[in-house]
Amino acid sequence: MAAVMCYISSQSLATPSVTETFVVNATHGTRHDFYYLFHCDKKFRQDVLDIPTHDDWVAMRKVYAAVMKHETSASALDGDGFHVPIYVDIDPVMQRSVYAKERIPKGTVVWTDLYEGAFERPEQYRIFLINMPRKFACEMLYDWTYYLEDKEAELGTTLYAVMDDSALINSGRDPNKPNVVDVSRPNSTLTDVVATRDIEVGEQLLADYKDCRFKDGEKFFGMKPPKSPSRYFTRRR
Repeated sequence: MAAVMCYISSQSLATPSVTETFVVNATHGTRHDFYYLFHCDKKFRQDVLDIPTHDDWVAMRKVYAAVMKHETSASALDGDGFHVPIYVDIDPVMQRSVYAKERIPKGTVVWTDLYEGAFERPEQYRIFLINMPRKFACEMLYDWTYYLEDKEAELGTTLYAVMDDSALINSGRDPNKPNVVDVSRPNSTLTDVVATRDIEVGEQLLADYKDCRFKDGEKFFGMKPPKSPSRYFTRRR
């Protein structure tokens, strides 16, 4: 899989300026079409966003496995990519956040990208969005997916979908700098996330997302809205 610390937190993204007629199916639908379908304007203006449960993540993984026609056992879908005890809570500024439940020494492998889906075709992604649990569809559309350049893929990009609590790790900024970093395993498709310093109990895990956007990915996938919207809003995880 791809380098994993690549979904964006607390970003400002364009929101559609007017309601338009839209149709979504396997072969048609931009990001804004899905925005209208899922009523994301209401979702992202909630004072407190819902925290996904383990069952919510498993439900997303089951949809992904069905769309990709993966023969995966129920036990394989029911795991957890974290190797250390963590918990998710609401930060007054960042909203949903991931915290250390126990002290994490520097160099500890915190998480592995075991539950990250990959789409090389937009048809796969649209079917996934249409069928995934609607409660978190807006987050999957805007926050929990990312494009990376992939010269071996037919469209020149691969879209990755994060389906565990690592999707809620926020971006580190001064004075709260990132304390975890992704490290690719030699001779493996897996990537680990490692603590860059000691992380104390109750401290939030923070990543660096600055290199995690392939700007042409959405265009290559046919998901880029055709017009430049006129209004913007800020969302929190």
